Amino acid sequence: MLIILVQLLISLTLLSLKDVEIYIDSLGLTLLILATTLIAASGYVINDLYDITADRINKPSQQIIGVIVSVAKAKKMYALLIFSGVCLGFINSILIHLPWFTLYFIGCGVLLYMYARWFKSIAFLGNGVVSLLVFLSVILIPVFLIVSPTQISNTAMQWGVFYIFLVISLFAFGITFVRELVKDIEDLQGDHAAGYKTAPIILGSKRTERLTAYVIIVYVAILFICAFTFLKDEILSMTIIIVAIIFPLGYCGSKLWSGVHKKELSQLSIILKVIMFVGICLIPFWVHTILYA
Repeated sequence: MLIILVQLLISLTLLSLKDVEIYIDSLGLTLLILATTLIAASGYVINDLYDITADRINKPSQQIIGVIVSVAKAKKMYALLIFSGVCLGFINSILIHLPWFTLYFIGCGVLLYMYARWFKSIAFLGNGVVSLLVFLSVILIPVFLIVSPTQISNTAMQWGVFYIFLVISLFAFGITFVRELVKDIEDLQGDHAAGYKTAPIILGSKRTERLTAYVIIVYVAILFICAFTFLKDEILSMTIIIVAIIFPLGYCGSKLWSGVHKKELSQLSIILKVIMFVGICLIPFWVHTILYA
């Protein structure tokens, strides 16, 4: 649902910009969002298939595969979802006359499988792959809607808008990376039973909490630099960034620095998800402010 929301918001934002050329119709946009959603759903299924052992400990009340849905049915569901998603992605790439864009959908499917099968058990690599996939799901719409119709006559405006969305995508990458580290700390017991080598298992919970706090500090500093670069004369925008994003991030960093209990880790994970949700909902505001204020 978060992927659908962010892609719809980005699409509506781009369609509202008068000086930006868009080369996609409502059918193509629908297929694009549907393809991404189906591939993301396939990622959840294959991840749960390989996470059965860990989930019995980490979230026994939320386990679906092996409890509500059999392993055999889950495998069939995964195959159907990934096949449908890639096919829709291929059709959409053909519609905009760039068939090689199909590699994006194939690549995301491969990354999701490799994450579930190998990467998530490796410290920092699994966190980085999930963050990269979130980044790709955000930047996908600008790539399809802005890059494909770019010509010599409109290069400056097209790429200027694209760079704004690139920064937004990097914001999503950073928040996701921090949240994945927090989830690894929270899931330490189950991941250890499953034989994973995540950061908390290698470094210990306390060191990983401190490391995550350092990452947040760096991330907050980058946000400040970006805000003052693009929005230094916009008091309202600066206030929103500080109150809705930087302060909550600072709170999460301070809690991790001082040490937290398992229940508090769950709360921090929710806060980080809310920060991302708020940032996504404000995408139209950020874009219009940077371009026209």
